[in-house]
Amino acid sequence: MNQLINTELTLVCVANRPVTADVNIMTFESKSSSSIAFKPGQYITLKIPIDDEIHCRCYTLSSNPNQGNTLELIVKRVTEGVVSNWLLDTMTVGHCLQAIHPSGQFYLTGEHRSKILLISAGVGITPMLSML
Repeated sequence: MNQLINTELTLVCVANRPVTADVNIMTFESKSSSSIAFKPGQYITLKIPIDDEIHCRCYTLSSNPNQGNTLELIVKRVTEGVVSNWLLDTMTVGHCLQAIHPSGQFYLTGEHRSKILLISAGVGITPMLSML
C-alpha cells in the first residue's frame, strides 16, 4: 500500500520565457530549501485557482533532474486550454502556485548503460528533453 506523505509543494516562478508565439518555458523553484526530486520523464500536477475553482493539470517536466532546486515546464497555448492559457496569460516571475510532487511511471534512469533511441513528435517531445 502506498502512503502519500506531504505531497503538497509550493513553487515560485523564477523565469518565464517565450519560445514561440504560443509556447513558453517556465522555470519554477521550490519555496522549501529541499530540492525537487524527480526522474526524467515524470510529470508534476499543478493546482491552479481560476474563478474560485481549483483546476488540477499534469505537465511533464522538461528539465534535467540534476539541476537542483528548479524545474522547467513547457506550456503551449491550446484552444479551450483553461490552465495552459491561464499560465501563459498570468504567470510572472515571483508568482507562487501549489503543486503535487512529481510522479509517473514513464521515466528513464541512469541504470540504462546501452545506447537508446528516443523518438517523439509534438508535445511528446517534452519527456524526451528531460531524458536527454
